[in-house]
Amino acid sequence: MGEITGQMVDSDGFPIPHFTLWLKNIQAQGKLFEVKGDEEGRFEVAGVPAGSLFFETMTFPRFAAREIELPSGARKDVRLVIDTGPHEVLGTVISSGGDPFPSARVELYWYQAEGRIRSSSQRQAHTDDDGQFKFTEVGKGPHRIRVSAAGSNTVQLEYDVGSGAALPPIRLSLVDRPSARR
Repeated sequence: MGEITGQMVDSDGFPIPHFTLWLKNIQAQGKLFEVKGDEEGRFEVAGVPAGSLFFETMTFPRFAAREIELPSGARKDVRLVIDTGPHEVLGTVISSGGDPFPSARVELYWYQAEGRIRSSSQRQAHTDDDGQFKFTEVGKGPHRIRVSAAGSNTVQLEYDVGSGAALPPIRLSLVDRPSARR
């Protein structure tokens, strides 16, 4: 057993107050620890099984912090960077003909390494009838957008959230399917 302490911060290094993650030990199947930060994003958990640890949310958006090793009997202090912030990611998905593409699946991914700790996030949305999507409370920095829909190609692009650059329309093309032979 050991103890883990730390602080949850956004990509600018500011504390995230009252945020909740779940702590798991890869070797100790089934045991979860609720980790809730205080007003300064700080937390402390005692009685954690030693070994490989990871933190994650249980719902979307998914946030995770991995590659944390806790030696037996040790107290370890970590800084967990969470992809949250004041930014929005707004976009439009269109067909190859320029028409809105409703019901396309849009995923927003983020990854950051700080020392040995690997933090990541995943968000999901679907386009509305006008082909538009929106993600809120996103941290700044490079993110990957992946757009897909049944019967179309999949498009991936990199977008620097918070840079001020507008996200261009994302174009999906229908994929030709071979016709069945008789």
